Amino acid sequence: MLEVNITKKLRSFTLDVDFKADNDALALLGESGSGKSMTLKCIAGVEKPDSGKITLDGEVLYDSALGICLPPQKRRIGLLFQNYALFPMMTVMQNVISGCNQIPRKIRKAHAMEIITKFGLEGLENIYPAKLSGGQQQRVALARMLAANPRLLLFDEPFSALDTHLRRQLGQMVGDVLESYDGSAIVVSHDCAEAFRLCHKIAIMEKGKITVHKDRVSLFKDPETVTAAKLIGCENILPVRAQESSLIVSSLGIIIDKENSNDIVSIGLQANAIHPDDNGEYKFYGSIIRIIRSPYEVTLVINMEYSKKDIFCSLPKDIAIPQLYTNTIFSFDKKDIFFLKESN
Repeated sequence: MLEVNITKKLRSFTLDVDFKADNDALALLGESGSGKSMTLKCIAGVEKPDSGKITLDGEVLYDSALGICLPPQKRRIGLLFQNYALFPMMTVMQNVISGCNQIPRKIRKAHAMEIITKFGLEGLENIYPAKLSGGQQQRVALARMLAANPRLLLFDEPFSALDTHLRRQLGQMVGDVLESYDGSAIVVSHDCAEAFRLCHKIAIMEKGKITVHKDRVSLFKDPETVTAAKLIGCENILPVRAQESSLIVSSLGIIIDKENSNDIVSIGLQANAIHPDDNGEYKFYGSIIRIIRSPYEVTLVINMEYSKKDIFCSLPKDIAIPQLYTNTIFSFDKKDIFFLKESN
């Protein structure tokens, strides 16, 4: 188990995180600059926190009160950087062997070859990183990280530099690694779909703090905060005004029944929760001002009758669509509403 409780003063805010990760994969999901990568660097020992404590499987890696700060090489943590950080003057074999410090010297080459084969890199053992494709470099970096038999895996936006096809291929490879890995892992990402595919639990980071931490299914059913709703891809976030046991949604011209509504500041509606009919519990009028087509769906941009704010409605690509610029009724159900607070 990994336990992290640290602070570190950064340029625009103070990183202040407190969380635990069992033998499972945890995603740190947040916007760029929210402190995700710095958290990984502090855990790995690349950066030093200002205060706090980090323990892994009961061993203290960092404790400001006791003056303990183990160097990275003694932490046995695998960290995969965004840019892979391969040694340019070393071959594939040499790069992978460089990660084998915990392996007896006499079997390092055989161990490295086993890992190289596992990642489909056989035949490239004597090639230098500059001659490899981005996907091959990624696999070498993964092989080097796992060659050390680390106790903890850290991934810092591992697919950010790859095209869609390679992201899919390597995403599956990393997913397989995480499924078979007997230990804790943390994946930093700003891609909600990637976080959902790879990790069973997701923590939302905002300005150096974890504001929501729950299992992935629960998060996508109830993101809790405005920031979390944005990060999971909620297309429509509408301000509300609390009034006793109801919420006034001025932009839609409706009132929603809701007990304990005082701390709710917005509602969220996924685009596919809105339908161009009057079958839902809550109804509103709007005019379709734009139609965006993709291979799999059609997105309607709706101009609201009571507001200048546009909202989005996603439909199957073959469904009949109301005419442009006509006043059209739309509806949605209460079960599809996200009731959102401000972050603490």
